[in-house]
Amino acid sequence: MTNNTAPPAVDEAFLHGLSFFDEVLSRVPDDKWDAPSPCAGWSARDVVAHVVGTMTKGLAVLTGSEYPGGPSEPGDQPDPMAGWPDIRDRLREAVNNAPLDRELDSPQGRRTVADGLRFPAADLAVHAWDIGEAIGRRVQLPDDLRAHVVATCERVPEDVLRSPGRFGPERQAPADADETTKLMAWLGREPMV
Repeated sequence: MTNNTAPPAVDEAFLHGLSFFDEVLSRVPDDKWDAPSPCAGWSARDVVAHVVGTMTKGLAVLTGSEYPGGPSEPGDQPDPMAGWPDIRDRLREAVNNAPLDRELDSPQGRRTVADGLRFPAADLAVHAWDIGEAIGRRVQLPDDLRAHVVATCERVPEDVLRSPGRFGPERQAPADADETTKLMAWLGREPMV
């Protein structure tokens, strides 16, 4: 995947990702929360619950708490928005106050807070697209978020990028597809018709 835009600093990408995800959520009609998405067949509700779990891990990274490893499963969350506003607001505050160069121990070894936030920030952008697809509203990632996703995923070894809990096998995007759709096809997402 090629990237024509320089990615922003990870804290900028993370904050923009939070706002972008929040904006997409605000457009979900009440009757669409159970609509299937291109993400593992999960419903829009499941995608939000998964993101809340992933962002809880991001908060642990930012606050210096123990780093919980492994992918976040949706779980059973009857109200998909119940945990979102609180985690969103806590993350905004934590990102604004965190020393991004602080080192932490993670399942991947010793790394900085900034490195620990790269994938969660990319997750926000990808899952905003998933929710848009579930509700039938094609989402276009802003250039900076798209650049962040590309730069983040290109740093991940192919076998890890395509492992369970990450992204699926690359798909072929239509030749006339927009840049966001091409990116999502690279990450194993097939646009829903």
